[in-house]
Amino acid sequence: MFRRAYLEKNLEVDEFRLILIRDEMEKRDYAHAERLCRERLEREQTEQRYRPSQWQYLLYEIYRDGGQREEQICQARRLALLGDRDFYQTTKELLTEDGRWPEIYPGFLAELKAARPAHEYMEILELEGEVPLLMEQVRLNPKSVFRYGDVLTAQYQKEVYSLCAAVIRKDSKQAGNRGEYRALCGLIKSLAGFGGQAEAKAIIAELRQRYPRRPALLDELGRV
Repeated sequence: MFRRAYLEKNLEVDEFRLILIRDEMEKRDYAHAERLCRERLEREQTEQRYRPSQWQYLLYEIYRDGGQREEQICQARRLALLGDRDFYQTTKELLTEDGRWPEIYPGFLAELKAARPAHEYMEILELEGEVPLLMEQVRLNPKSVFRYGDVLTAQYQKEVYSLCAAVIRKDSKQAGNRGEYRALCGLIKSLAGFGGQAEAKAIIAELRQRYPRRPALLDELGRV
C-alpha cells in the first residue's frame, strides 16, 4: 500500500507513472491504466514531437490487452499517422481481419498524405502498388525518380527517362568536383539500369559536348 501511495503522490515523475500504469495493467484495471496514460498524453500536446512517444505505444498496449478492439484499431491508426511505419501494417492487418480494410483504405491513405512527409507517403504507395499515385508524387519530387524508377518504368517508361535526363542535366550544372561527378555518373547508370541505355548514351554525349573543359567529368563519364 505504501508503494502505491508513493507512486500516486509522485505521478509527475514519468518513471513512477509508468510503474503504476504497468501495475494497473497487471491487475487488469485497464480503465485506470488508460486514464493515467491519457493524463500524461494531455500534457504531451504542448510538447513538440516528431515521432510517437512511449505513452502513445503504451495506450495501444492497454487497448490491445484490454480487448478494446475498436480503440486498439484507432490507436494503431494514430501511431501510423504519427510516423511509425510498422503500425501502418498493423492497422491494415486489424482492419483486414474485420473485413473493413477496402472501405477504410482510401481515406487512410489520404490522411497519411496530409500528415506525413512526401518520402514516407511514397513508400506506402510503393508498398501498396499505387503506381499512378506514386508517379504523381515523383513529378512533384523529380529526383525521387531514381528511387522508384524500377517500379514506374513499366507504365511510364518515356516519362521516367525524361525525368532522369532532366535531373542529370540540372545536377551537371551544379557539379564541380570529382565526387559530384561520380554521383552524376551514378544517376546515368541508374537511367541505363531502368532500360534507358540509349538515353544514357545520349546524355553522356551531350555532357561531353557541353563541358569539354572539365577533365575530371570527362574521365568519370568514360568510366560509365
